[in-house]
Amino acid sequence: MVVDRGKVIADGTPAALKSRLGNTVTELGMGDVQEAARAEGLVSALAGGRSERDGATLRITSEDGRGC
Repeated sequence: MVVDRGKVIADGTPAALKSRLGNTVTELGMGDVQEAARAEGLVSALAGGRSERDGATLRITSEDGRGC
């Protein structure tokens, strides 16, 4: 179940929800920009270059969200 501001916006098993969305994006909020930059260097290698940073937020994209 996915809840947004107290309202259910999607329901189902994790695998079913992921299969409907296609790519999975995981966001990691860091304490500051320097921490996010360090994390990006580590995560980028593990994620096959599928990461991006926006300020102190790091986003990792997975094409096979069902496998996550």
